This record gives sequence, C-alpha cells and structure tokens, in this order.
Amino acid sequence: MELGCRGHLKAPSNRNLFCSYNSTTTPFLRLAPFKTEEISLDPFILLFHNAIYDNEISYFTKVKRKDMREAHTDNYTTPNEQYRIMQVKVYEGIGDKMDKTLLERVKDISGLSAGNKSELAAGNYGLGSYFPEHSDYRDIKVSPELNETGDRLATILFYLSDVAQGGHTIFPLANVTVQPKKGSALFWFNLHNDGEPNIKSLHGVCPIIEGNRWKPLKLTFKSINAPMPDR
Repeated sequence: MELGCRGHLKAPSNRNLFCSYNSTTTPFLRLAPFKTEEISLDPFILLFHNAIYDNEISYFTKVKRKDMREAHTDNYTTPNEQYRIMQVKVYEGIGDKMDKTLLERVKDISGLSAGNKSELAAGNYGLGSYFPEHSDYRDIKVSPELNETGDRLATILFYLSDVAQGGHTIFPLANVTVQPKKGSALFWFNLHNDGEPNIKSLHGVCPIIEGNRWKPLKLTFKSINAPMPDR
C-alpha cells in the first residue's frame, strides 16, 4: 500500500477496459443512464460518475464532530495500533426519503438489492489520516455463521468531496489506484462468482496530504436475494 500511495504501482493494462453509459441494470436507467468507467477486471471495479447529488452530500456531511468516533478494520485488536484513522458517523437506516432514494440508486448502480434500510458510515479523513489496507469479506470458512447471514459480496463507496492531495483508494494487490472525485461512486466485488473471497479486493485509503475527504460507505451482502450483475 505504501508503494501505491507514493505512486510506484504499475497500473494494469487498460486495453480491455471500457467507458459506457449503463442503461440496462434496471428499467430506470433507460431514462437516466449512469456514466460508467471500468477500472479493473480482477477484482471487478467500476466507477460511476455523478452518482450522488449536492443536496444528498450536504445531508451526510452535516455531522457534528462530537457525534463521530474512530473507525477500525474488522481485525482491529488494540487501541495502540500505530496509525491515524478516519472519524466516522454510522447512520442506521430509518427508511426515510433520503434513505430510500440512496438505496434505490445503489440498486440501479449495482443490480443488487440492499433491502429497505441502509447501513451507512459517513467518514471524515482529516489531514494526515488514512485507513489501513483491509478486506471487506470475512470468509465463510473462517466465520461459519456467515452461512446464515452471507458474506460481503460487494462494496460501494460514494465520494462526497474532492481532495487536494492524497486520499486515494488503493488496491495494492491489483495495482489499482482511484482518485476521489466528488459525486462519483466506486463499486467492486469482494467475492468471486463461486462465493470464494477475492484477495485482490484488499484495499485502503492513502494519507490525506492536503484538505480532507468525506465518504459514506455501503456494504452489500451476499445473502440478499438479488440477481448477480454481469461481470
């Protein structure tokens, strides 16, 4: 991850990557297609442009600092870990208009249903903060209780701000680096088609060198009864 944040990753060939207007995932997209950019085929990563709007961004970023807490990866074990991490406000979806609107957009983007309520974490990365590399999947073989709840099939990140310098989302095992762009959404699969974890979905956030970065995080679970998007 450190090499990637310094700009030393060798980007994969983009000969088989395309940009398009997604108008087929749901019927709504026939009227309002999403501008879609393929970032990687393994793991399958897409960037959707203009996926969240200014009024929605304002809703999620009006968070008081006292309401935020430190965020850690799933394998966090001690408060003495030597890294600076983001502050986060978790929104437990209440099914209000904004909640439903964003859930519908997630479905339009991914083809996956997230149910009736969202689980969003609005995170703020201040100057010098970053998030260490981690995987969003938990692996059913290690956590058998996931046979009932399902593992984390895919992740979608909505970028709520531009960053002057730093703050890239990086996939070190895939040699992929994505610069935050306000209003865009980054989507990727954490699992292969057979449900096995894709270790190349390991990702993190580079340190903020100048400015700050906001994002809400949405995790989509395999147990949700939804058709698998083409990939």
